[in-house]
Amino acid sequence: MSEMSTGKSPEIQPIFASSTPNCYIQLAKKCMHEKSSERPNAEEVYKIFQEWKEILNKEEKELEDKKLEIKLEFLLADKINSASTLQENISSTHLQQQNSYENEVNLIW
Repeated sequence: MSEMSTGKSPEIQPIFASSTPNCYIQLAKKCMHEKSSERPNAEEVYKIFQEWKEILNKEEKELEDKKLEIKLEFLLADKINSASTLQENISSTHLQQQNSYENEVNLIW
């Protein structure tokens, strides 16, 4: 699940993106519990995802505090991740342009 959060393969101890919702991190930790009997099964994970989907589809005024907190964490994560992805794309494009320029300079010399 940390790979879904960051887009990178997990290390020994997975690292989550700083904007990852706390409920997502807690679920991921449960899924990685050293005792398999403590891990949720696929049906339980599916139910949690369905609950999150319902929370995200409801108006904020319809939600109790805990569910509102979950919704806001996911919405904030989306904003931060979108900005982060944009910055990564800009950096990648700049690096590609720089490498292209350096290759052209090397061809001239």
